[in-house]
Amino acid sequence: MPLLWLCRGIGERLLLLASRGICTYAIGVIGFGARVPDAMTMLAFVPSVALALLLATSFGFIVNLTAFWTTDNTGVLMLSNIMLGFFSGFLIPLPFFPPWLADVAVMLPFQGITNVPLQLMLGRISGGAVWSAYALQLGWLPPGTAPQPLLNGAPRSDL
Repeated sequence: MPLLWLCRGIGERLLLLASRGICTYAIGVIGFGARVPDAMTMLAFVPSVALALLLATSFGFIVNLTAFWTTDNTGVLMLSNIMLGFFSGFLIPLPFFPPWLADVAVMLPFQGITNVPLQLMLGRISGGAVWSAYALQLGWLPPGTAPQPLLNGAPRSDL
């Protein structure tokens, strides 16, 4: 992925994290007494958020590249946003899924974008399982970035 697109994607997602995540969580803490994580939990949470930002940016880059390959990528964008929102745990937390649907969700890369960082922040993933969570997120980066030069290079050579 070109550095420009990586920086732009991470910047967009950081803005969304600040506007949706931090503000919403602050309201939860102030208004509803939500638990504030301890320092060790936050120490595990921050690298997971960085990996989630890379995963989301990589996924978004591939989805946006479909504009080169289709006459109208609106449907691809809508479908990808629905899948990302649903299977990442953004709309419905993955622990609330029925077992058969949870089995499908854990096989997809989307859980590394929302569910893994959230479970780390809530303290539901701790100890040695933190490294497994990082490995899951890191494991999806190569499949998310490997096709990018092929998908990006071919249409650019035609321009």
